[in-house]
Amino acid sequence: MEKKTNLPKRAYLNKLVDVGRLLPDPQRGVWLGDPGAANFLSNLVHDIDVGGTIADPRLAHSVPSVFARPILFAQALVDDASPLHDAVVNEWRGLMAVLALESWMAYKVEFVDYPVLPPSAGASSFVGRVPGDDLHLRTMLNSLLPQPPTFWNPLKLIYVNKILVGAASPWTVVFTPASKVPTPVVPWSEDGVLVDPILLYRKAAGPSLELTILYHWITHFINAGNDPTTPNWGMNAVGGTYLAAVARQLASPGRDGLRPSPLFGWQQDLLPYVDPNWNVPGLQPANAKAGAYQHALRGAQLPMPVVAPGAAAVAAPPQSDLFLQSSRSGVADVVVLKRKGLPACSRVHNAAFVGDIDIEHLPASFGKSLETKGGVVHGVNWLMADEVFFSPKIARVGLGDAALTCGPGAAADYSLPVTTALLKYFTHEDLSRMLQVAVTGAGSNSILTATLTLP
Repeated sequence: MEKKTNLPKRAYLNKLVDVGRLLPDPQRGVWLGDPGAANFLSNLVHDIDVGGTIADPRLAHSVPSVFARPILFAQALVDDASPLHDAVVNEWRGLMAVLALESWMAYKVEFVDYPVLPPSAGASSFVGRVPGDDLHLRTMLNSLLPQPPTFWNPLKLIYVNKILVGAASPWTVVFTPASKVPTPVVPWSEDGVLVDPILLYRKAAGPSLELTILYHWITHFINAGNDPTTPNWGMNAVGGTYLAAVARQLASPGRDGLRPSPLFGWQQDLLPYVDPNWNVPGLQPANAKAGAYQHALRGAQLPMPVVAPGAAAVAAPPQSDLFLQSSRSGVADVVVLKRKGLPACSRVHNAAFVGDIDIEHLPASFGKSLETKGGVVHGVNWLMADEVFFSPKIARVGLGDAALTCGPGAAADYSLPVTTALLKYFTHEDLSRMLQVAVTGAGSNSILTATLTLP
């Protein structure tokens, strides 16, 4: 069924010459079949009108706009009926989240200028020539530059850890590239395309820190857009109705009587995953390197305070589902890992989850930092529990009745199958509760099974 759209009608086929045409006139509703297919492309090239002025503005002509991506991106974001609307909203949310979560994710976002310079005096070219520089690209960019040029020259490209993920636009704040991102630099991407982080973080049961940050960031971002000193994030005279659509996509700022109107858009979708004990104090300061977009391209300000019941907000400590709960005081936090079997949605350290790290192929049994697949380094102590705490070999010994035993029967005849590294974190009394050892079989066929339960 055809989807209704508010976009203006436009023909996407080139106009053909009026005189000397090699292609036959098509008949509406009639399939001509394959006769002449062998010469179709060469005849089409001959017949495309590439000279003079075409009066009909709906017809594609000559070089298409190199700004087609931000144009189509803005049109699809504004028009809910556009066939591209859902896909564009998904990518737009993914790229906006890249900015919002920069500090929490600990990756490096950079705004890189691409100057749109006019061709130098005396520069020339011809059809078919392949220049060794960017003459053709710069000529097209410069001649088709949208207005006002302040927001388009230089083009403001967005990089994450040296990987291009998008660019800035006064119509939609950001837009994604038409091509895929070759490296999974952020976790919320599917097959090289950025997606709404909700699709990733909702997989874990309960509230999400990442989605909580996004929720509060949207509130601060909308407030920044309503600042009378920099209305619409400093793009008030440029974005027009497009920026109004951006506000609608984020959340409803209006009120219904004395009660806030129901949220809709992205913030409403985030609401089920918000942890009420966390809050974001505001946005990062305006970044001069973002140029004309410095009031818009801003992430959440961290550290994020956690509010304990009945207490004032304090800076949040490092977060992990895998921190070892040591019984000894003064011991630094350490993440306990194993090479296989950990749930992918378990939080390793702050924004890094098990699925973000190639744990199976870590080159050592312990260390002081972990690197995600996207190249983010987390400074945290970690160890492989079975490799660090279990002895590679054990001895059979004769023990007295008063010796510490950790299981019934013949297990008392063997040395404890743990290393002294375990005593850095736990006492001997803890071991008697945490370690269970059992022996089955006899003589050379004996099998010793040790189970260590770590809190």
